[in-house]
Amino acid sequence: MIRASDVIGYVEGLLVLRALRRGRGPFAGRTVVVTGAGSGAGRAVARAFGAQGARVALPARHRAGLEAVAGEVRRAGGEALVVPVDPAVPRWADEAADRIAARFGPPDVWVNAAFGPGLAPFPEATCPGRVDGTRAALRHMLPYDAGTVVQVGPAPHGEAHAVDGFTEAVRRGLLRRRSRVAVTAVRLPAAPGLRPEAVARTVLRAARRPRRAEYRVRALPDRYRARTGVAARRTGAPRRPWAPWPKVVTS
Repeated sequence: MIRASDVIGYVEGLLVLRALRRGRGPFAGRTVVVTGAGSGAGRAVARAFGAQGARVALPARHRAGLEAVAGEVRRAGGEALVVPVDPAVPRWADEAADRIAARFGPPDVWVNAAFGPGLAPFPEATCPGRVDGTRAALRHMLPYDAGTVVQVGPAPHGEAHAVDGFTEAVRRGLLRRRSRVAVTAVRLPAAPGLRPEAVARTVLRAARRPRRAEYRVRALPDRYRARTGVAARRTGAPRRPWAPWPKVVTS
């Protein structure tokens, strides 16, 4: 059965492709900040915004590691700026946001894509790091009453519960003051087979329509895994003569 969300996603994809063929995307010329772009989903998100023609800023601790990502963003059609920061230093996010605003202008989209399992080992992936990033983004967005903050991470567990509560509190505060600044979340499934490109597509969709509280990334469909998972484990050997479960004798 075809669901309405699938049709909407398909139509949005066609609109994006048509815009790209015309040489402009929905985020062409916009300033986009992506944390955690060194690998995985964050890297795919940075490339996706680069393909839209955005000005992508990449704050990170290790400059050399993100130069390759910046090159991918430029080859995709966008501009890139690597901003060396030390997340362990107070006000690191404010300093990074000021440098980005001086080069590209105030951030239109801020994506917190740095995350880790449980208690993340990286300061920028922990709750204080995400709070600092969100506050720095809002400091530049609120005066213009425009902008979007996207929190990317798994379902709430461990420190993620604190991030979830903070995000919801900020979102309700913005709604109460009727601000056009939006905060939304992109949830990652705990299932195997998750592709970074699927995360990037969901982040783009959330940035275009941020009024929803959260978006969920779908891994391989359950029906597909059920149909192919058993067949992939079969060896072709003949079935053993004995049954794997004892027979039930009824009187």
